[in-house]
Amino acid sequence: MGNDFDEVARVLGYSIVGTPLTGGSSTVYPAREDESGDAVALKVLAPGHDVARLEREARVLDKLDHPGLVKFRRLIRRDESMILVMDWVEGETLAAKMRGADPLSFSEANKLISQVADTLDVVHSKGVVHRDLSPANVMVESGQPGDRNVRVLDFGVSRAADQDAVTTDGAVAGTARYLAPETIRGEPPTPQTDQYALAVLAYELLTGTWPFSEADALVAAMHHHLHSLPTPIR
Repeated sequence: MGNDFDEVARVLGYSIVGTPLTGGSSTVYPAREDESGDAVALKVLAPGHDVARLEREARVLDKLDHPGLVKFRRLIRRDESMILVMDWVEGETLAAKMRGADPLSFSEANKLISQVADTLDVVHSKGVVHRDLSPANVMVESGQPGDRNVRVLDFGVSRAADQDAVTTDGAVAGTARYLAPETIRGEPPTPQTDQYALAVLAYELLTGTWPFSEADALVAAMHHHLHSLPTPIR
């Protein structure tokens, strides 16, 4: 939508109120709903990504109601594009927090892991597999450490547990450092697919390192998941 998105949002009844957050597949604009004054997030896919990704995410969020998820408001179809409207969550991603100068305490890391696990349990009970759990897709709300709540984000590549498709645009779906072996092998996603990703995430939170020898390349990371044993956590 380019630099004119402020005007697009205004026409739709929203005012952009902050700097957009840009990820690999989308841009999220912090906004205010003019009628209610509520803080909302307007999510727009980056060029080249199928709008079906936003439709899939909207369907999942619409049928799930849990404090560990962002509340879905509406999906706006405009010309050939779509805008996903959700509640705005003030905070930072777990990825940003892990890059911070202050390491997480054991108790705080344990609480974050438990909250993500609880959210996934509800998601799985509805027959949905996230398939792309990673620190970038976990939002930690602002507040004192004891009051922090975790939100699991981005269900754009999620699937019903009984669906066979495990790729997006011909590529393996998910973030390489957190891919379960069965995903790499092209097998159908299951709740265990997300549990594996959560285990990798938990290892990183507790130790500050990835379970395997560092590998930035996609092929190297996938090889580790399939053939390497993690370094013992102690």
